[in-house]
Amino acid sequence: MQATPFNAMKKREELKAQRNLLFEQFLRNPLDTSLALKIKIIDDQVAACAEQMERERKPELRSAVRPLGKMTCTSE
Repeated sequence: MQATPFNAMKKREELKAQRNLLFEQFLRNPLDTSLALKIKIIDDQVAACAEQMERERKPELRSAVRPLGKMTCTSE
């Protein structure tokens, strides 16, 4: 099943919320490397969602842009 832009955005927001909770824990215990690893994994997932949303948005942008006709310069 391919994710829709809304689903990807929702998943990204959920991951960011989870990451923020872990980061709060990490700030209280910065020597806990397992938290740092979990945060890194979530950061990678957030980045993947952002890339997916960008790929899905690019075709929409291409179809919205109209090609310009040949432009000519005239001297007055």
